[in-house]
Amino acid sequence: MDMQSDKLNSVIMEIFNGNAILFVGAGFSKGAVGFDDDIPTAERLAEIILKLMNRSTDSKNPKDLAHISDYFINSFCKQNESKLDEFIAMMKRTFKVTEPKKYHLDIVSVPWKFIYTTNYDDVIEQSGRAIKKMVEPLDLECEIPKYDNKTTYCLHINGRIENLKKDSLDNSFKLTHSSYLSSDGFGSQYPEWKSHFTNDLVYNSTVAIFIGYSLYDIEIEKILQQNSSIKDKVIFIQPQKSIEQENDIDDYKYKKYGHLFKIGVEEFVNKLMKYKNSLNEDTQHFISNNITCFKKYNLVFDKNTNINIDDRKIRNFFVRGALEDAILQKETISNINNSLYLVNRKSYIDEALKILENHNFLFVLGDMGNGKTVFLKQLATIIVQKGFKVYFLTNRRNISTYKKEIETISNNVTNTTYVFIDSYTNFSNLISDILPKQYKNIKYVLSSREREHHKYINNCSIINKIPELFIDKLDSSNIEQFCTIINNLAAWDLMGRGKQIQINRIHNRCKGEISNILIDIFESEQMSSRIKESFANFLQKPTIRKHLFVVCLLNVMNIPISIALIEYILDDYDLEIFRGDVFDYLVKIDILDEGNEIKPKSAVFCQFVLKHIFGADYVIKESLQLLKSLSNKRDSNILYGSDGYKVKTNLFKFNFIESILPEKGKREKLREYYENIKIDMPKMVDRSQYWLQYAMCFIAYDAIEDFKEAQRYLDAAYNVSSNKEDNRYVYKIDNQQARLYVKQSVKENDYKKAFDYFKKADTKLSRQKNDRYKFKVLRDYLNCIEQHREFFVKDESMAKEICSICNKHLKLINNDIDIDFDSYSRRGQAKSALEKIIHIFSGDSK
Repeated sequence: MDMQSDKLNSVIMEIFNGNAILFVGAGFSKGAVGFDDDIPTAERLAEIILKLMNRSTDSKNPKDLAHISDYFINSFCKQNESKLDEFIAMMKRTFKVTEPKKYHLDIVSVPWKFIYTTNYDDVIEQSGRAIKKMVEPLDLECEIPKYDNKTTYCLHINGRIENLKKDSLDNSFKLTHSSYLSSDGFGSQYPEWKSHFTNDLVYNSTVAIFIGYSLYDIEIEKILQQNSSIKDKVIFIQPQKSIEQENDIDDYKYKKYGHLFKIGVEEFVNKLMKYKNSLNEDTQHFISNNITCFKKYNLVFDKNTNINIDDRKIRNFFVRGALEDAILQKETISNINNSLYLVNRKSYIDEALKILENHNFLFVLGDMGNGKTVFLKQLATIIVQKGFKVYFLTNRRNISTYKKEIETISNNVTNTTYVFIDSYTNFSNLISDILPKQYKNIKYVLSSREREHHKYINNCSIINKIPELFIDKLDSSNIEQFCTIINNLAAWDLMGRGKQIQINRIHNRCKGEISNILIDIFESEQMSSRIKESFANFLQKPTIRKHLFVVCLLNVMNIPISIALIEYILDDYDLEIFRGDVFDYLVKIDILDEGNEIKPKSAVFCQFVLKHIFGADYVIKESLQLLKSLSNKRDSNILYGSDGYKVKTNLFKFNFIESILPEKGKREKLREYYENIKIDMPKMVDRSQYWLQYAMCFIAYDAIEDFKEAQRYLDAAYNVSSNKEDNRYVYKIDNQQARLYVKQSVKENDYKKAFDYFKKADTKLSRQKNDRYKFKVLRDYLNCIEQHREFFVKDESMAKEICSICNKHLKLINNDIDIDFDSYSRRGQAKSALEKIIHIFSGDSK
């Protein structure tokens, strides 16, 4: 079998796995019959229009459809208005299909992810009706639909014949030269659809089939040209030609962008149907062993093979988060406590294995940069070593593909198999689907940043009963190990100061967390100067600088960085920027194997770059510009649109903007940012969320002089919410109001006024359900009590009321869960703080 045949067979398999999109041009509709006759070619339609004008169809009149229709509609019909009505009636008789060919029916019967067409006719829809398959027609004026397993969507890029009217002829219905000139297809008029197509083409499919398409539309060709890396999955089906008709120039325009098969649509359909008929009933809708989203995790470490581990690889691991699986597996399996390369985290691994013995789900939680991804691989290594299979979700697809593949894994294993999903909140549709189900022999390990996890579980009651493992903190043996690793790399400023001083630094300044240790290393003079030198050259180029800024921004946000998302955010992009030496220091691109994503190496490193390489002025200016740009876009419900919405939301949030600014001058820059939001986007003042975020700029810093300003903006947030009769965000305002009262209580010199502030805070907080935001304020109760301890203890009435308040919250916390929780969680911290307060008043202070 030759390479062409091999390629076509693999393409057909992908199509039947539901991983392909279809794009059809005029050549596809050939043979279909309308009310008057066969669907005409562009040249034949031009002749029909010439006849409407009583013009000759000989060689004196060129057969250029765009220009002829332009003249007909915008010049001839101005003096002959009745001709326009005649033309529209003729077009509907011509392009409304009454008899599609069998190969039209066959090709529509295939499980396409999405169908795109530049044709006006309804051959796709009529073929669907004929085989009782739901095909929903769309045009660029339609909202982008959510993916639906029961519906196939067909987008008519140049307009639908059903919607042809006088006022659509020169805009949404692309027929005339003027209508093409006034619009760039998807482009500026319909950026959401352009991003949708780009997303489907380069990101949400493994194969893109173009049938009967001539690359006439410059916008489509431009998208193919900009995404040349996906050339291997683009397939052009064109008519078979005789030797005399062969034309290398014609072939070249297709081969620039993909594989060309000159077999004709009928022969292509014959091959599709031959493959379909070869499938038995059990595999008709899915090929059981072909997994594209989930990747089996295999042990590549061999004890008999020497693995070269040098300082460069370990330094890359620290800075970029990149470590070879063989090294990670060797260090994990060997369980070396004095390793110079990797912290073993055995206590967490043992705890995870214990939980998984009795549960089918486990959440692994931690803040940004605290080693969740590496921990998952360490845990997976031990599980595979024990003889079980592990699959990682590696590619982002739609929900139907995920579900099919999990079912496939479940149906093809006899022993317990583990599915790992890193950053699970990026796959929320999948999680909400699998949680209620118990797939045979499947256990799940799901990781997330704690903030994102708790935001998600607030909307999903089932999750509250799933065990959580918090891995933020290093234990004492891990801290000693970390000191050894850092010293071996000569990576910080405590070299030669003694191990105990180094351990104290990690315990106290770094709070025993990997992310803080890394930040401490990056900010050391030695490492900081080295990083700044690496970035110096290409930051001088504005385009590269902007691309780098967006990549760092998205990575810190924990949003997968697809090519389509980059375009959605920047409106334009240059994929070549991410290749070669320029970005090799920071990112990698693996277009075909890793879901077509740009993959920065380390979120902590990206955060450092934003804070210390770009500088506060650039971060504020560019963040404002992006927020304003994204606020002007219509949000879409599909994958990239959801991510685009997340970007906009994060750029609006105090907590995120605060996290990417350097400490020096941060307070002033935050206030400048929110002041400029209301200047650049005046409508924001009508949103309670704006005033809440602005208030947080004054609450965050414990300055008494800021408390009045904070209260003023919280009052504004309450007023806007009340006036709009919108109570969705009142609980968030209440939470910050309680936080402000607690801070005021701590700063108040008069203990009676301090107690009043404390009670006000509790009144607000008692209205709230148990979540991480409530727990954070409850944890701070201890600061308030400790500050005025001497007076509160002596006042029996106050002491009794404080204990009553604390016992009330402890009861709610203890009754709210069915399983043990880690003491490092916000819930655990709140419980510990409340218990300490009670001990203070019981005379059993600890």
